[in-house]
Amino acid sequence: VIAPALHAEAGEARTRALVRAAARLEELFDQRPDHPGVVHYLIHAYDDPTHAPLGLRAARVYARVAPAAHHALHMPSHIFVQLGRWDEAAASNQDAWAASAAWVERRGLAPDKRDFHSLSWLHYAQLQQGRTEAARATVAIARRAAAESPTQRVLGALQIMEARQLVETGEGGEARAAKSGTGDAAAGVAAEASGPHAGHGGGGGEAARGAWLLATGLAAVRAGDLDRAAAIETELAALAADAGASYRDRPLRIAAKEVAGVLRVRQGKTEEGLALLAEAAALEAEMPAPMGPPEPVKPAAELLGEALLDLGRPGEAAARFAEALLRMPNRALSVRGAERAAAAVSAPAAR
Repeated sequence: VIAPALHAEAGEARTRALVRAAARLEELFDQRPDHPGVVHYLIHAYDDPTHAPLGLRAARVYARVAPAAHHALHMPSHIFVQLGRWDEAAASNQDAWAASAAWVERRGLAPDKRDFHSLSWLHYAQLQQGRTEAARATVAIARRAAAESPTQRVLGALQIMEARQLVETGEGGEARAAKSGTGDAAAGVAAEASGPHAGHGGGGGEAARGAWLLATGLAAVRAGDLDRAAAIETELAALAADAGASYRDRPLRIAAKEVAGVLRVRQGKTEEGLALLAEAAALEAEMPAPMGPPEPVKPAAELLGEALLDLGRPGEAAARFAEALLRMPNRALSVRGAERAAAAVSAPAAR
């Protein structure tokens, strides 16, 4: 029941299927609260902002059920991320990463067998906590791993982490990419990875390449390098066209519209740019809430809110930040944007 629902379009049918799965799993949980499979799928059944509070019980249990299994330690963070509980999300993934490293060492496995999925989620949680130095150190771990084991799963995870660092803080891989450094090196290998849906970290493919292009495209617009931004827009559009029409490939299409939209606004084509950003936000709204860090790496509603705020339209911006926070509660940049918009709206009355 649950597997098709997790991969279905957003909407009532998906919600009904997940609720049916959760009802059955709750019965099994009462019978076998120590069964790893039951708590695993129960967490997945509640893996959205609306239902995540119902998943807290399973999340609290899972890590105790299998304390040496790195994925069991990671899984509670699906619920914590949906609720914006960043301290718990960071702790969950820190434990998962450490367990995977210990497992690799015990078994004498290759370093790339460590859990880069959890490392990527740890990095995202640290960024949301505002722990920029810790986030930099986590990226450095992935960078060292990529130098030691330049496999597609490590390079893909690194590329997404570099993209997130750039999106969330305005710093990271941009300078290295301009000098043919880590970002572009990762891109070359990640593009050959198997499958486009590794966006949560731990793989490569079109998702990793798209994340990197989106981050560097937005950074190029901010820096005023509009020629570079236009080239990235073209590449993203081609990547999205090649990916297909499936809703699972929608983040690439959203990302292409995001770069095109901010570029048009910067070029003075304000209404055209805002229209493209609104189209990106509409596409995003048709998708289920992400089961983890945002896909694409820059939420479209948040980006539209920032553009409107910069254009002196705080009332419209506030509505977009509220929309973004419904999909990703307590996300730092959306919270900050909402606070700025509220302050700008109330400023005339204060005077």
